[in-house]
Amino acid sequence: MLPADMPCNQRFVLALVRESFGIPSDFPEPDNIAEIAEMIVWNDILLTVYPTLKLLVKKHSGNGYDAASMLIKRLHSSLLSAIRVATIQEYEGKKVIESLSRAGLDCIALKGWELRNYYPERLMRQMCDLDILIRPFNRIDVNAVMSSLGFAKCGGDSWKHHTFKKDVLYVEIHKRLTENVSNQKKWECTIWEKALEQQRHIFKMCNDDFYIFHFIHLYNDFKVGNLIIRRIVDTWLLKKTVNNWDYVNRILNDLGLLLFHERMINLAAACMGDSDFDSNSKYLLNYSLKDSVSRKSKLYKAVRIQSMSGGKSMWLGKLKSFTAAIFLPFHRMKAHYPLLKKVPILLPYFWIKRIFSLLSGNTQKYRQMLDYSDIDKSDYETAKRFLRAGGIENK
Repeated sequence: MLPADMPCNQRFVLALVRESFGIPSDFPEPDNIAEIAEMIVWNDILLTVYPTLKLLVKKHSGNGYDAASMLIKRLHSSLLSAIRVATIQEYEGKKVIESLSRAGLDCIALKGWELRNYYPERLMRQMCDLDILIRPFNRIDVNAVMSSLGFAKCGGDSWKHHTFKKDVLYVEIHKRLTENVSNQKKWECTIWEKALEQQRHIFKMCNDDFYIFHFIHLYNDFKVGNLIIRRIVDTWLLKKTVNNWDYVNRILNDLGLLLFHERMINLAAACMGDSDFDSNSKYLLNYSLKDSVSRKSKLYKAVRIQSMSGGKSMWLGKLKSFTAAIFLPFHRMKAHYPLLKKVPILLPYFWIKRIFSLLSGNTQKYRQMLDYSDIDKSDYETAKRFLRAGGIENK
């Protein structure tokens, strides 16, 4: 049963999600179809719940019928767009992976591409882009493969990946998975030796490492205020795949993610009906379905500020967030400016070069990103409560 004190629109969305995975649920009478539609689209679960909406309509009566009919009409244009994107991703994604493997590059498909295998139907899992980890990373070979498939380079080279675009599909070819942190790098160095080669040069990360990677990625998103229902469902599905909990818990402990992991699996279990909601889970769900939908960019900035401040002050968080966006750490600057590998003393020069590059680019975009004047005390306190609910406590 869903909590009676939970807003009816949130209960309706959760009921849709549960039913989509064969979990019987009671549908409350919603009071705002537009709000539910926005929740579904924002949380990237339109393709996940749409089959359930159709089934509700086919019943011709009962709770949820009228709401489902209205939602189908309201979501029609969004559905057509989502289907088009998902279909192109699936078709082009297979070609990309096969072409990279034919070029002799070992590939591991990451994130959404692999997660689609755990959904009742692959296209029920929406994804933003296709992420592929390869070895050995050779910029010339990668560019040649992607160019032959009609992809254009999208932006400059990142220290972590190169991005390509064709139509609506973005592909990130990864050099590495994680941040330049010693314990993460140590774990990442072991993943290839445990990966399973499914076809020549096409590998699958072992279940336990894929679960760990999921939480590293989830944690990085969470620290900037990004938590959506799609990722919560992913967590619930992936928990069932773990083979060696001793190994997983040891690595998560080394990475400082044990408490965060506990809060996220509690949230996923509550959302999918395996346990009751506690205060933290209820807060995080409300954030995903209400706060993050209505306040979007403000909360991204507020959580970033709170993370940067270390719990000390909003002013300090704003200052650190601004400077961190401008003055990238040395390991990331080396990726943007390879000359630094040979002449590190030029770092101040390249910082200045980066500032001028930002000023000559999309200045309106960067002004909006770096403008924290609209973040007030209320936003800051919301961010603090959000991080605390996720097990990230700034002292």
